[in-house]
Amino acid sequence: MIFERIAPEQHDTLDGVPEPSETPLLVGHGQAAGVLTAAYRAGKLPHALIFSGPVGIGKATLAFHLAHHLLKHPDFAKAPESLAAPDPASSLFRQIATGAHPSVLH
Repeated sequence: MIFERIAPEQHDTLDGVPEPSETPLLVGHGQAAGVLTAAYRAGKLPHALIFSGPVGIGKATLAFHLAHHLLKHPDFAKAPESLAAPDPASSLFRQIATGAHPSVLH
């Protein structure tokens, strides 16, 4: 294992692959992330989102990155225009990854 697992293992955990909640790199979802951050900045992010697609494409990783973005930037008008990579050294990242943040249920 090349990383320190901080998230609890799930029913679909893959050996040697970080859980989506502890993955700091988001790959291949630039367009979706852009649409979501634009909606948030405009104050028009819906109350619920459904991400669909094949297994392993990063749906949950995108959801955790979005959750991190919303919690880090609670004032939508001042939020950055793009999703920044979460900092694994931050307490917010560790709380989300370990399932300890009260505003993130997974």
